[in-house]
Amino acid sequence: NLSLPLDIYWDVFDPFAFETPPKQPGAGSFYDDIADIRLDLRRGLDLYDSGFPLAACWAWRFDFQFHWGAHLVGAQRALHLWMRR
Repeated sequence: NLSLPLDIYWDVFDPFAFETPPKQPGAGSFYDDIADIRLDLRRGLDLYDSGFPLAACWAWRFDFQFHWGAHLVGAQRALHLWMRR
């Protein structure tokens, strides 16, 4: 069972969206981040275990680039800053 010191954190989801005024930060959830990362990695492992290693590699790369990579970076940044407190 996973126990985290907090769940919700604030993050700027697109730091390169140069808008005036700047976009407000959005809420992130550690539990949601971990669940999404696990689901995407599991999908690749299922492909790999079924005998489709190239499809697994493609799925891992695609999901990392377009989905769980953002979850990982947001959660990592929030945890890093929380630990510095």
